[in-house]
Amino acid sequence: MKTYQSFGNVLSGLLGLILVATSCSRKTDVGEWWDTSDLKEMNLPIWQVTNAIPLTPDKAVLAATHYLSTNYVGFGVFSWQVDNLALYQEDSSNWTYTMTLTVMLTNHFSSHTEFPSVKVLMDGNVWKPSHKQLNQ
Repeated sequence: MKTYQSFGNVLSGLLGLILVATSCSRKTDVGEWWDTSDLKEMNLPIWQVTNAIPLTPDKAVLAATHYLSTNYVGFGVFSWQVDNLALYQEDSSNWTYTMTLTVMLTNHFSSHTEFPSVKVLMDGNVWKPSHKQLNQ
């Protein structure tokens, strides 16, 4: 009985920690953080889901691939493949396209590598991960 209670307490504590962390920012699998308080400093288009979207998915993909291509110069990039594209509400008024991409390299015919997630804001700019500490 004590084992189940201890496990329940640990699980409850972990779930609480996860809820606190996700309310502050979003995290990708590779440990990058986007602090939603950064969005308040930006003059971003506000999108209501019943209105026309300010940035179409194809333009978001182009922004992401352009960003990755300019930041990964010299890696022998042949092309980008979008593996996942999703629309997320980051806070009460700001939405982003979040995507993961795989790069096809020219120096290895069958080589491909998954890159970290890229978040594109509704103004077409890439939202870079925060360098702030979580406890600041």
